[in-house]
Amino acid sequence: MGRYDEALICKNGHVINESANRNPEFNTKFCDKCGAETIRKCLNCGTGIRGEYHVEGVFDLTGHSPAPSYCHDCGKPYPWIEEQLNALDEIVDLMDELSELEKQEFKQSAREVTTENPRTSLAALKIKKFGIKVGSEVYGAARDILVQIAVEAALKSSGMKP
Repeated sequence: MGRYDEALICKNGHVINESANRNPEFNTKFCDKCGAETIRKCLNCGTGIRGEYHVEGVFDLTGHSPAPSYCHDCGKPYPWIEEQLNALDEIVDLMDELSELEKQEFKQSAREVTTENPRTSLAALKIKKFGIKVGSEVYGAARDILVQIAVEAALKSSGMKP
């Protein structure tokens, strides 16, 4: 039986060390890619961020894992997801072609595509519909964020990924 190590990740989502306890010599206070502070624990509940899964006697060749989106203990988004959603909200507010109700629906749909749930595909289709209505310039900026944070099923449903 194995166990998860803690990951060290910057507040912008760059994975610094997937084995922060096992290999502390690679830990840094700040990210070398963006300069953001690094964290090992959920800022909401204090639970360690899951990193590499270690099994005694087994050598892992799977490579690096992306930063998780949500805390496995409290379910809250990590800072890198929260910041991207906040930026997306600001972009949606610039979409003059949408009514206030449509903007709220777009924002809610954006949150739903970051997790696998029964509404993920529906949310992705709504986003695609809003994208057609707004045109490419502003939607392109929103799409760039969505491609980074959306789950695979949402990317396929919306046509953002083949």
